[in-house]
Amino acid sequence: MQSQPKTCQQCGAAFVCGSGGRDGQCWCMNTPAFLPLPSDGSDCLCPVCLDEKKAQAQQPAPSSLA
Repeated sequence: MQSQPKTCQQCGAAFVCGSGGRDGQCWCMNTPAFLPLPSDGSDCLCPVCLDEKKAQAQQPAPSSLA
């Protein structure tokens, strides 16, 4: 995979896609899949925003018991 500069779709930070991971893959390939791929045509998230999304996804859903 060839490295390419990207801009995070969430925060606007610049980062590099396609390097930093195991076996020459993108760094995000080292992250377990936890979100569906975007279907709206949006692009990658930076490492910080991806970590934040992962933390949010791992939080238990609020209980609706009243």
